[in-house]
Amino acid sequence: MTQPMAAVAAGVSLAAVAASLLLFACSDDRPTRIDDSGNLPDFALPDSPENVVENLSTAIRLRNVVEYAKLFDEDDYLFVFDSIDVVTNPNYPESCGYVGEIGWAEGCLDSPDVEEIRFEFDRGTAELLEPGDPERADESWRKIEMTEVHLEVETRNPQEPMDPLVYLVQGDRATLYLAPDPEELIEGHPVWRIMEWHDFRVGSRPDAVRERSFGDIKVLFDCCSAVGVDPF
Repeated sequence: MTQPMAAVAAGVSLAAVAASLLLFACSDDRPTRIDDSGNLPDFALPDSPENVVENLSTAIRLRNVVEYAKLFDEDDYLFVFDSIDVVTNPNYPESCGYVGEIGWAEGCLDSPDVEEIRFEFDRGTAELLEPGDPERADESWRKIEMTEVHLEVETRNPQEPMDPLVYLVQGDRATLYLAPDPEELIEGHPVWRIMEWHDFRVGSRPDAVRERSFGDIKVLFDCCSAVGVDPF
């Protein structure tokens, strides 16, 4: 189930907020990501599906757009919106690609107006694909389930500077599909990348709150063709 924190979201024009988010500039106030040897000690080698998913968490936590972008296949990646989002938001596409994925990352992770990001989830192990999984997948693909997804994005409130806006995804799940690239090796092992990210809402939709899914957050922060409209 997803929702904004009511104490900070009430009375704010989300259309105005969305428009202001598209104008965010990059900030130099970021955690140190490279040690004295030039390495990135917080990131695991992307030589397994599990390591790539852990790096997804690390990249968001460290707000590292460069490393985030490396996790996805540039040519064939798809983010697939939850079906509820597509039905209830006519401006949403069914999916968006690599450009949209990096668009939201730059709009959120690189924004000086985003004051804090918290991202947690429970991760399963890599599994073989089953009937019902993407038809385009071959036998090399694997999938990993993410459950209890918690994403909290705290932003500056242009109308109430002392009262930040907080967008919250709570308890949702996702399925990540990953594939190895046999043409790119690291220490003799193929590099794995995310091919598809399927977003799923979980739980009820109470009338008293405006819910958020991960897809909602990505649209708000400059993802896909819905940018420039009021998605909420």
